[in-house]
Amino acid sequence: HNTHNSCVYLAYLINAFGINLPPVQSPSLFNWINVVYINAGYMRVSPDGSRLVYPFADTVEVCRFDNETGIIESKFRIQTGNHYANEGWDYMEFSINSKYLYNSADDWTNAKIYQYDATLTDSALFKQSETLIGESPYGVHLQMGPDFKIYGDQSGNDSLCVINNPNSGGVACNFQPDNVYLDHRICGQGLPQFLQRYLAIIAYSGHCQYQPVDFTPDIWPPPDSVYWDFGDPASGGTNTSNIVNAIHIYNQTGSYHISLFVRHIDMRIDTSSAMITILPGITTNLGPDQTVCEGDSVTFD
Repeated sequence: HNTHNSCVYLAYLINAFGINLPPVQSPSLFNWINVVYINAGYMRVSPDGSRLVYPFADTVEVCRFDNETGIIESKFRIQTGNHYANEGWDYMEFSINSKYLYNSADDWTNAKIYQYDATLTDSALFKQSETLIGESPYGVHLQMGPDFKIYGDQSGNDSLCVINNPNSGGVACNFQPDNVYLDHRICGQGLPQFLQRYLAIIAYSGHCQYQPVDFTPDIWPPPDSVYWDFGDPASGGTNTSNIVNAIHIYNQTGSYHISLFVRHIDMRIDTSSAMITILPGITTNLGPDQTVCEGDSVTFD
C-alpha cells in the first residue's frame, strides 16, 4: 500500500466472521522516491507463517511475520542476483520446511536461480548464504507444487524447470532446467497462485455401542504423523492411536470428545476436535426356543 511516498503492509484477519477491518498496518523499508523503474514479483509468506519476503525492483525486503497479530517487522533488504539496477524480476518461493528461500533473478531472460538460508536474521549472513543452484536461458517464475517440489515457468519455452529437493541445501536441492514437457505448449509468465491450504478435519462412520467406529480424517498436506485421543479413557491403551485411518470400539453409550493432533511435514501442528454420540447397540429377542414339525408353521416376533 502506497501512501505519501512511503509503503506499508496491510494484513487482514480472515476468520469465520469474514474479513475483519481495519487491517493491521506495518511500515516497510521501501519508499517510492528515486525509483526509476518498478518491477515486482511475488510476495511470499513462509509455510510456517513466520517470514515474509517482498521484491521491489532489484531488491528484496525480508520481514518477520507474526501470524497471530498480523504485524510485519521489516528486518533488512538485500540486492538479489545480477540484473540491472531497478529492473528485472524477482520470483521467490520457500521450501516446505521454511528453511530455504529460492529466488529467480532475471532480466526477462537468462534467469539465475539462487538459494538463501531463510533462517538467518542478519542481512550480511543472509546475503552470504546466496548460492547459485541453476540457470535457465528463459525468464523463470517459481511456484511450489502440491508435491512440495518447486516448479518454474520458463517464459517462451515448452517445458517447466523444477527444484526436486527444496529442503536440501546447495546443489543437493537438484535443480533441473527442463523437467516437465508441455507437449509443444509454450509457457507464458507465471504459474497459478493458490493457497497452500491446511486441513485437519475429523470424519467418522458408525455410532453403535460394541461396534467399530471408523475414523477417516481429511488432512492436507499429507501428515508427518498423527495422534488420536478418542475421549474414552475407560478403554485403556486403545483410547489413543497413531494410525491415520483409525478404528475404536466404545463399550459404553454417551457423548465422547474426540481430539486429532496432526504434525505436518513442515513441522506445523494442527489440532481438531469433535463430539461423537454412541447409541445403544441393537439387541433382538425372539423369545424361547421352539420346536416345529415338518409341514407346520410358526411366527417369530
